[in-house]
Amino acid sequence: LESVFLHHCYFNGGCRLTGYTPISASGPNGAILHYGHASAPNNRQTQEGDMMLMDMGCEYYRYGSDVSGWVSVCSNDAHGRSLLQG
Repeated sequence: LESVFLHHCYFNGGCRLTGYTPISASGPNGAILHYGHASAPNNRQTQEGDMMLMDMGCEYYRYGSDVSGWVSVCSNDAHGRSLLQG
């Protein structure tokens, strides 16, 4: 996801810098964006049905953007809609 976001910012948005290193989290630790560290990295693979939280941003003429969002990791769009609707 990070490479897709950065490519879009660089190629389509005209940005040349990131505001910070993009981070994402999913599953049981999805609410803890900075989960993991050098001695215990978060190397969990996303699973079907997980919610993925992302925090990314790029810089455009000294303006630092901050984009946070989430997506449902599923092959069934109806499942993602049902999570939104509760």
